[in-house]
Amino acid sequence: MKNILVLMLIVCIFGTSGCAFGTRESRLDTTRPGIITHQGRNFSLFDQDEGAITLARAYEIKKRADLFDKLYSSGNGSNEKNAGYRIGIINNDPRKSIYFFHPEFPGQKFILKPNGGYDIIAVKNIPYELMLYSLDGKTTERIYPLDKFRRNYNGEGAGYKKYLAGIAIDVLFTVNRVN
Repeated sequence: MKNILVLMLIVCIFGTSGCAFGTRESRLDTTRPGIITHQGRNFSLFDQDEGAITLARAYEIKKRADLFDKLYSSGNGSNEKNAGYRIGIINNDPRKSIYFFHPEFPGQKFILKPNGGYDIIAVKNIPYELMLYSLDGKTTERIYPLDKFRRNYNGEGAGYKKYLAGIAIDVLFTVNRVN
């Protein structure tokens, strides 16, 4: 009985000291320009430390978020405060998804799912042309928002606006078939 109590006491001390459930640390070292290294320690019986790929993906997401936050808040981007226009695109193809890039931030990708997937983008200036791509990277369609905006505008301000998901849109496109 005494041995069992001593063993239980050792297990409790071991468990509460952090060794049973462990301490782990993982980080990416980004201090050297152009070189990113993974550093990890693991003193755990049950959990693994985060891998280099998981941390690199989290780092990429954070950097993109920081970049877009800086662009949107600096007045150089097209956030809702300083956006002059909104463009809506609807994908009515029942089979295939499409994507396009934001005209003012080419790295920002918008994916439109099939069967009514839509997105609304805010822009400072209406672009002359937008390219739509299928998910395999082929060009599906070219749309011309500026031409459509000029045709729809009748000089009455908000009278030409259409609505998508309750948001007033200056130019609305519908893609019925993806090639």
